[in-house]
Amino acid sequence: MVLKSRFILIFPLVFSLISASSCGVLTKKETLHSNIVQLATQPMTQEKRSAALKEAGKNWLYGEGLGSMALNVGTAVLFPPYALFLLGNVAISASGYEPLGVSTLLNNDAKEKWQSHYSDFVSGPGRIGAMIADEDYRDRKIAKEKLVEALS
Repeated sequence: MVLKSRFILIFPLVFSLISASSCGVLTKKETLHSNIVQLATQPMTQEKRSAALKEAGKNWLYGEGLGSMALNVGTAVLFPPYALFLLGNVAISASGYEPLGVSTLLNNDAKEKWQSHYSDFVSGPGRIGAMIADEDYRDRKIAKEKLVEALS
């Protein structure tokens, strides 16, 4: 019985990964930093590690992370099969590819518009949190710059 339930959960994830990769929808991830392997192999001091974690937390809280998480959790609660889609995206992301989403299927012009509207929507909680904490809101560009600054 346990084997059957595992098969029912794992089969759609594997099938989605194989079908998406075979039709050319998957694209390789861009690295955050050009020397990310070099950063990973060098030891970090406790202060540097603490600063990087602090910046990553602020990026999540005062950026799109909080709103995106709330949207994903809310959607998974209201429509439970969406959780399988999220698990599939975790598997895709862990294998070095960009996660699948609406923008994956759109052309460049429509993709930019979709991402702009999505960012406007999920930025609400981060903007409110930043306003309450008297911090600056961190869009993707600013968040990336602050994290690279903390890592260097």
